[in-house]
Amino acid sequence: MITVSMEGVKDAVDTVKEVVVPWQKEQAERKAKLENIFRQAEIQRLNAQTLAEKAKIEKERAAAELDRAQAELISAQAGKTEAEARLVLGQAEIAFAEAEKERENMRLGRIKLAERIVETYNPSLDGAEKINYIIRLLPEIDQMLSSGVEILGN
Repeated sequence: MITVSMEGVKDAVDTVKEVVVPWQKEQAERKAKLENIFRQAEIQRLNAQTLAEKAKIEKERAAAELDRAQAELISAQAGKTEAEARLVLGQAEIAFAEAEKERENMRLGRIKLAERIVETYNPSLDGAEKINYIIRLLPEIDQMLSSGVEILGN
C-alpha cells in the first residue's frame, strides 16, 4: 500500500502565493525594463559608430577639398560630429552600466526572496545555517520561476 502525505503543502503553496508570486511579477517588470535599456544602449552605440564614420568621411572630404575655406568648414563640421559621437558613446556606456547595476539588483532580489522564505519557516537559524539554506534554496527558486507555473490567489 502506498501512502502520500500532504502535510506542509498548504503552507508551501501559501508562501508561494504570498511571497514568490508578487516578487516574480516585480522581477518580470524589471527584466523587461532591463532588456529595453540594453536595446537603447545598443542603438546609441550604433549611432556613435555611424557618427564616427561620418566624421571620418567629412575629414577625408576636407583633406581633398581644394578651397581652403570650404575645407576648414568641413573640418569644423567633422570635429563637431566627432564630439557628438563621443557624447553618444558615453551615453551608451552609462546605459550599459545602469543595466548591469539593475541586473545585479535582480540577482540580489532572488537572494532576498530566498532569505524571506527561510526566515518564514525557520527564523531561529544562526547566520551560517541561514546562508546554507539560502544557497540551497536559490536553484529551487530559479527552477520554480523558470517553470512557468502560476499559483493563483484567492
